[in-house]
This record gives sequence, structure tokens and C-alpha cells, in this order.
Amino acid sequence: MKISFLFSLAVLLILACTTTSEVDTLKAKQEIDALMERNRTAMAQKDIDMYMSTYWPDAEKVIVRPTGEDIHIYGMDAIREDEMKAFEQSPIFNNFDEYRFSEPERAIVGSKATYIRHIEGRDLHLVNQYDIVYRNGEWRIIRQVIELIPGD
Repeated sequence: MKISFLFSLAVLLILACTTTSEVDTLKAKQEIDALMERNRTAMAQKDIDMYMSTYWPDAEKVIVRPTGEDIHIYGMDAIREDEMKAFEQSPIFNNFDEYRFSEPERAIVGSKATYIRHIEGRDLHLVNQYDIVYRNGEWRIIRQVIELIPGD
């Protein structure tokens, strides 16, 4: 009797841990999707404050160019300045609705996540990889790598 009770208790604990993990992953996925939708909305509206609310203060942005001249941008102030220039100068922000965003690829492990999406449009193809971290009860971007893909 004691052995079957202990076995049942062990099975319940394993199921509880597995279920909790799946629920936590589902909740994390929903929160990350909401974060990335807010990021995308901010870009579409050129709302720099909303955009910056999706990044941690110690975030990094890397732009990988086909020429090999990568650009590294560190911290909120530098990312804000770079994005404000992009809002003004980059053709993607003038015709945002013309660009296609792929269904994201996601990987979540504990308090870290990776979110990848492709953006394609006229004369432009880029791959955005976001490394996202959970801190202080929320998910935000800690690193973004933008890979510019040369046209055909």
C-alpha cells in the first residue's frame, strides 16, 4: 500500500512539474509574442518610446552587412538614436505595409528566448534575430541581430 501511494505521488509530482513547465512555456510564448507585436507596432507607427520599451537598458543591436562591415550598437541611448535615424531614412518605414513578415521561429529555454523573423519587400530582405531575457517579471530584448541579405 505504501509503495503504490509513493509511486502515485511520484507520478503526480512528475506530471505536475511537466504540466507547470508546459504552462510556463505557453505563458512565456504568449508574453514574448505580445512583446514582439508591440515592437512591430512601434516600428509601423514610428513610435520611438514604444519601440524602446521592448529593450533592456543594457541591450545590444548588431547590423550584419553583406560587405562584412558589421555595426555594433550598445545601450538604450545609442539604440534610440540609431532607430530614430532609421525611422527617418530607411525606406522600410515609409512603406511599412508593403513588407512581409514571416511567421516567427521561437525557442524558449528557461528565462531566455530566441525569436527570429524574416522581413521581405521590394529590394530588401533581412533576418532579425532577437535574444530575449526574462527579468523582474517581464520579457524584453537584450540583443538584436539584423542580417541584411543581398538582393538577387
